[in-house]
Amino acid sequence: MKMIQVGKITLNDVYSRFAQMTIRGKMREIFSQYEDYDAIMSNYARVNKEVSAMVIDTFKRCKVPLNLTAGQLSNVKTDGVVLEALNQQAAAKANVDVINRVGAAIRANPGYLEKYKWDMIEKISGKGVNLTIVDGGRTPTTYSVNR
Repeated sequence: MKMIQVGKITLNDVYSRFAQMTIRGKMREIFSQYEDYDAIMSNYARVNKEVSAMVIDTFKRCKVPLNLTAGQLSNVKTDGVVLEALNQQAAAKANVDVINRVGAAIRANPGYLEKYKWDMIEKISGKGVNLTIVDGGRTPTTYSVNR
């Protein structure tokens, strides 16, 4: 009895062997033409058309043994590092807004500075802590805070 060997070739195998590296490089070329993720998404139809045409052309030029008639851009997302940086930037802007609001409140009502100062002293002090406060050139004052 003769053994018949059966092999399996997946589409991914074909893609990896014939076109993957070329397509990756050309994808980088296409995406590098756009400033950022928002620019890509605002030109999604054009980017989709460019990518689809590039993939079809690459399949033909690399002699991929598949007849690809259409392509579709999918799973476009920004890099996690970029998202983290954008989140940090938004948090920094929010902190600046808070600082600006506190500054505006102090300028509008100088008495608010005294209240804000005491709020901060209460926040940072612990039981049995002595705080020395030098306030605008006045004589230093030591306060004992016991909670």
